[in-house]
Formats: sequence, C-alpha cells, structure tokens
Amino acid sequence: ESNGYLENLSKTFATKRDFLADALRDVGFVVMNPDGSFYITIDLCNVELGNRGTDKSLTGLNLHKKDWNFSRWLLTEIGITTIPCSAFSDIFDERGYNRIRFAFCKTMDTLEEAADKLKSKRN
Repeated sequence: ESNGYLENLSKTFATKRDFLADALRDVGFVVMNPDGSFYITIDLCNVELGNRGTDKSLTGLNLHKKDWNFSRWLLTEIGITTIPCSAFSDIFDERGYNRIRFAFCKTMDTLEEAADKLKSKRN
C-alpha cells in the first residue's frame, strides 16, 4: 500500500507540468505537453533568433543548430537551463533542431522564478 504517496506524487508533478506549460504558452511558445515524463518540449519554429546564442559559445560547436543556440541564449542571458533535443542524436531532421526541453521536476519556487524570467524577456 502506498498510503497515497504515488497519487500525491502524480498530482504534484501534474501541477508543476501544467504551471510550466501555461507559463511557456503565455510567452508565445508552442508547447507539446507530455503524458509521462519530467520534460516539456517546445517547438522553436516561430522563434526568430538572429545571432542570439552564437556569441556565447565557448566551443563553437553546433552553431548551425537553432535548438543549441536558443538553449545557450536562455542560459547565458536569462539564467534558464534547457536541453536541445538534437543533443540526443546526430540524425535529426529540421524538426529536431527546432525543439528544446524544459524540466519541470523542480520546486514550485524555481518554476515560478523561471516563468518570471521568461515574462521579463518576452518581446
């Protein structure tokens, strides 16, 4: 018997997922809601980067990949760490280069801070 632990855990993560998904939608991202993971994937097809992210590269690697550049920009300019989906494979089509993942297995305080940071940089 779990004494409600698993049900509570599921509700807690669903609340965090929904909060982050709403925050990402509020700033204009296309969100792909997960059914069973700790990550929310967003589509960057509608995001215009310009040169954002390329000037902060320490290695000069993956500058041709939109997901890497946007992830780099989010980290260096806003302080939010994400995962570029193309990091999982060299065999990606254009869709893979246009997607990043946000982890929502964080405290609500951390998620709220991230949402505030995103709203402050919204164009």
